[in-house]
Amino acid sequence: MILFKPWSLLTVLCAWVAYLSRDQCCAVAHYHTHEHEHTHHDDEHTHNHDEHEHYDEAEALASFHQRHLQGRSCGTPEGDGAETEAFREWLSTHKCTPDDCPILEQTAFESDIDIRVVWHHITQDDGSGNDLSYIDAAISHLNGAFGGTGFSFSLRSSDIITSANSAWYTAASSTSEERAMKQGVREGDCSVLNIYATGQTESLGWATLPSFCGSREWDDGVLVYYQTSPGGDCCSGRNYHDGDTLVHLVGHWMGLEHTFHQGCSGEGDFVADTPAEAYADTECDRGRDTCTGAGQDGEDDVTNFMNFGEDWCLDHFTTLQIARMNALWDTYRRTDSPTDPPVTTAPVTISPRPTDAPVDTPTDAPVDGSSGGGDDGGGGDGICFSHQATVQKLLPKQDDDENDDEPQPPSVTPITDIELGDKILTASGVYRPVYAFAHRDTTTPATFLRIHTTISDSQAQEANTPLEVTPLHLIYLDNQDAPVTAESIQVGDTIQMMTMTKTDDSGIHKSSLAVVRHIETIERQGLYAPMTSDGTLVVDGVVSSCYVSLQPHGGNAQLVEMKWGTTWSFLSHHAMAHTVTTVPRLVCMGGLYPNWCRTYTDRGVAQFVQVAFDFAEFFHAQSTVGQYLLMVVVSLVCGPLYVLEWLLGAQMAVVVLGVSGLALVARWVFGKKYCMWNNNGTSK
Repeated sequence: MILFKPWSLLTVLCAWVAYLSRDQCCAVAHYHTHEHEHTHHDDEHTHNHDEHEHYDEAEALASFHQRHLQGRSCGTPEGDGAETEAFREWLSTHKCTPDDCPILEQTAFESDIDIRVVWHHITQDDGSGNDLSYIDAAISHLNGAFGGTGFSFSLRSSDIITSANSAWYTAASSTSEERAMKQGVREGDCSVLNIYATGQTESLGWATLPSFCGSREWDDGVLVYYQTSPGGDCCSGRNYHDGDTLVHLVGHWMGLEHTFHQGCSGEGDFVADTPAEAYADTECDRGRDTCTGAGQDGEDDVTNFMNFGEDWCLDHFTTLQIARMNALWDTYRRTDSPTDPPVTTAPVTISPRPTDAPVDTPTDAPVDGSSGGGDDGGGGDGICFSHQATVQKLLPKQDDDENDDEPQPPSVTPITDIELGDKILTASGVYRPVYAFAHRDTTTPATFLRIHTTISDSQAQEANTPLEVTPLHLIYLDNQDAPVTAESIQVGDTIQMMTMTKTDDSGIHKSSLAVVRHIETIERQGLYAPMTSDGTLVVDGVVSSCYVSLQPHGGNAQLVEMKWGTTWSFLSHHAMAHTVTTVPRLVCMGGLYPNWCRTYTDRGVAQFVQVAFDFAEFFHAQSTVGQYLLMVVVSLVCGPLYVLEWLLGAQMAVVVLGVSGLALVARWVFGKKYCMWNNNGTSK
């Protein structure tokens, strides 16, 4: 949209606006030069995030405060007209006018639309530069501002995601850094509000409009300077630190334009009950009227959340702004399917009501090899994947299938939906049954590594779904038979992947390699660890072990790091864990004692897995000689069973063991009786 065709007129107008408002004239010039720039990123540019220099925040903030001393700055691009057409149709359908909008009175005010919020807490590489304590107040203020609109905002503690990345922390609008951040961590569909709280000093923030989401879902969301939250320290001399910047940006995300949009020309912000306004107000100048032409009655709405006043000044949305938000929600953001991951507990909601308990937000802690409080190689908590993980599940054959030989198409299934007995893809390319869960807990908070990769042989360098895994979980690197801990993986390493190419209804699995591009630490709620018969599984395309390192902080692939610093390389962590779990595997898969496989501790850890961790703790407390002796005992007990299972399969192995056991008992009983006859000549 071209606001002023004569360039000389634009220059004069900007000078006039700058003089009157002492602002940056972003209401006019910014929109003319920035037109849709936010929706066109440079796809070719690449950047090594982990080599990004730690920028001088003090110097940047000094410039930032000076730049915004006289007025708010908003980096949101203007709409493309799609929202306006949808809004007009909605108004007509619902017979909604500024004086009478029955639909709002009948529905929206009575039944709130609860919007899931995902808060991305972006810090510098060393964890500095942001404050988790701001989040509670920010969401509470957002709910207060939207009270009466028909919308509320809920934030689960598991949806507060910390990413330590200096390149993302300072990412400007329409840059490769912003794109990498959003493509790497954004969650949900168009109905989920993703908020990126960063330290960028280009503006106070920016947002995407609803109509953009359909074609660019990865880009959808709000980016806000974290110091604008209540309790922040934004913009010395101006009050932009009470939370209204986020309210303003979420207004854009819901489809609202600035009240001064298009100045005194055209249809302004396309909302009939916000009077036309020539330029942004930054001084809360109540009573001013900058548009006095025909049909432009009414004083400027300087206290509207979509104006540029200081936070103490802004206090409302109008009736038709609320109508527009409802209309565009119905058109672009409403979904009939839930966007939240399946959980069994109620979400943690932050509301403006003072009676609500505050949310316990996770702390930004360094990766120490434990999650959820484990200190012994996880304590049972380090075995797991997050609730965001997916696996390939083999669908059961239907009764009405015409061709029993035709393979069933696999399904990408959330790990939270996997049940015992489901067959999932493993490292061998074969679907194996899940016989137990080492950990299955929907509530425990935990620290995960989010590992971002790209297929190494892909010229397009398309990003894979990031893998979220606990630090001590075992992952397979290229050209290594023994997996290593996730915490030992570094940027530039190559990991083993398994992708599926569909042909008609069948799937062909192809092994490939992926290069690690970035690793970050995040906090999640919930831990999941399905166990398969061969001890491996493919999660989000990454070939993984079902097990963790039996040694705390064990970055090496081999099992026993001796007291004097050498490494015994006879067995890997994975091989030893798979051998030790032979007995529970035979019990569970052989159907001997099914309840044992479904019994968990109060932390969601399988009972037999907890026994294994207790043994590992005992093992590491022994001397080197003691460790050797314990290894021999374990090998003698479990080794033959492991070989038998490998040769015959779990169920047949159980049958053979059962028959052999009965034969031994019979031989002992009848053999003893035979000996008595021979020795005494008579029966006793």
